[in-house]
Amino acid sequence: MKIPVIAAGGIADGRGMAAAFALGAAGVQVGTRFAATVESSGHEFYKQKIVEANDGATVLTYRNIVPLRAMKSPFMAQVQKEENEKGMTRERMMELHARGRERKGIFEGNWEEGELEMGQSSGLVRDIVPAGEVVRRMMEEFEEIRNRITKI
Repeated sequence: MKIPVIAAGGIADGRGMAAAFALGAAGVQVGTRFAATVESSGHEFYKQKIVEANDGATVLTYRNIVPLRAMKSPFMAQVQKEENEKGMTRERMMELHARGRERKGIFEGNWEEGELEMGQSSGLVRDIVPAGEVVRRMMEEFEEIRNRITKI
């Protein structure tokens, strides 16, 4: 039985899509890139933070409950400090995360108390454009790479 694999994580352009297909993926999931589109329900502050991010702008936390990658911020610094210094318990992680932190960060643009969830691919995002434009660019870049490879 053949099971299709969907590649996710770090895919924000046609190069990432081409790489995933070259490794045998049947499809790709694109998250952060679509979070920074005109149609995204995210707060404008959140979208702008994705655009401003570089490759070192995020941190991985909550490893014991559900690993989460978010932009470094005052709240995430607090979480990291507790994780690193106090050996944060699973219960404390759940308590911190369960207070609507993603809503505060993503949908309300709250820099101090929210989680601005985004992947490492945020470093590849340079503008806020319509989703259709993201797809058009990704496909154009993907086709360009595919054509170049098939000529080899």
